[in-house]
Amino acid sequence: MLLITVGFSACEKDSTEANSERKYILGRWTVNKVDVTTSGVTTSTNYTSSDFIEFKDNDADELVVKLGADQTSGTYIILDNDKFNVTMGSKLLYCVTDNITETSFQFTGTTTQSGTEVKETYYLTR
Repeated sequence: MLLITVGFSACEKDSTEANSERKYILGRWTVNKVDVTTSGVTTSTNYTSSDFIEFKDNDADELVVKLGADQTSGTYIILDNDKFNVTMGSKLLYCVTDNITETSFQFTGTTTQSGTEVKETYYLTR
């Protein structure tokens, strides 16, 4: 019985932590800058106030990303207190929250393209 109780408590905590992270990231964030690092070389792209990432609060956990003239939809899933995955088009990013407050959000997503690890760091505000 003790093991069952501990097991349920652990699952409940993970669910609470995931819901806490979800609560913080929901809504529309302005994308200020994205740093892309490939093979140790970082390229930075600055964006304008019309560029955004929106984490929608619906059953499908939809995501809308507008960067420049491109707009992509996708999904997100909260895995743990500071980890989540984002699917945008054919790209899957394994993300870690670097910093989040009510007005700023920075996360780094990792993906593999043609056998090379690529890190994308997003700097968002609202």
